[in-house]
Amino acid sequence: MEENNNNINSQTDIMDNREEVMQRAPLLGKGIRILFWMFIPSILANIMSNETLIEWAPVLYLPGQTLQIACLVIYNLVLLKMSPAERRYRNAGICGMISAGITVVLLFIPGSGESVAWTALLAFPAAIVAFVGEYYEYTGHAEVLSGVDLILSEKWKTLWRWYVGLLIAAVAGILVLFMGMLAFAVLVIGALVVLGAAIGILVIGILKLVYLYRTAKVFRN
Repeated sequence: MEENNNNINSQTDIMDNREEVMQRAPLLGKGIRILFWMFIPSILANIMSNETLIEWAPVLYLPGQTLQIACLVIYNLVLLKMSPAERRYRNAGICGMISAGITVVLLFIPGSGESVAWTALLAFPAAIVAFVGEYYEYTGHAEVLSGVDLILSEKWKTLWRWYVGLLIAAVAGILVLFMGMLAFAVLVIGALVVLGAAIGILVIGILKLVYLYRTAKVFRN
C-alpha cells in the first residue's frame, strides 16, 4: 500500500514538473534564442572597437562602443524578461546592467578613461559584478534544464567550473608576470599561463554560444 502511494506521488510530481516546464518553455525558448543571436552584433562591435582597426578608421570607434553598450543592455534586458521562469536570471540581468552602466561611465565621462586611478576604481568593481552576473546566468541555464535535459544542465555547470578555473589561472599568470620582472624564466612562464588562459576563455565563449543554441532548441521543441 505504501509503495503504491509512493508511486502515485512520484507520478504526480512528474506531471507537475512537466506542466511547469510546458508553461515556461515559450518564454525560455524565445529569450534564450535572442541571447544566442545577440552574439553576432556583439562580435561586430568588438571588431569595430579593435585598436588595430581604429588606427586605420578612427571613425568606427564611437559606433563600435555604442553598439557594444546596446548589445549589453539588450542582453541583460532579455535576462530580466526571463526572470519569471527562473529567479537567477533576474540577478544576472541586474548585475549585467550595473556592469554596463560602469562601462558607459568609463567610455563617455570625460577624463575617466584617461586617468589610471579612475579606470582602476571603476573597472575592478565592474569586473566583479560582471563575474557574479555570469555565475547567475550559467546556473540559471543549468537550473531550468534540470528537469528537461540533465546532460545539458550538467554541461552548463561544468562550463562554469572551467570558466572560474581559467580566470584564476589568468590572474595567477598576471601576478607571475609582475614577479617575472626579476627573472626572465619566470616572465616566460607567466606569459604562457596568461596566453593559455586567454585561449581557454575564448573556447569557453564558443561553447557558451553552442550551449545557448542547444538550450533554446530544447525549449522551442
